[in-house]
Amino acid sequence: MIFSTTIDMTTALSRMASEGWTLNAGDVAVVSPYRRENVLHFGDYTIDHLHVPPAAYNPTLHLET
Repeated sequence: MIFSTTIDMTTALSRMASEGWTLNAGDVAVVSPYRRENVLHFGDYTIDHLHVPPAAYNPTLHLET
């Protein structure tokens, strides 16, 4: 779940950067992919589509320092 959230966060941050938002390392550092609230840690997750490979992932995120 953390990996999936990290991919979603990176995708959102990359989209923001492409739209002209200024992203810096300090702001991104305080965002955590590990949610502790409103997460079903032990149940009700569908696994019907686990055999479908995900789309190609580009982990590059350009930040201003």
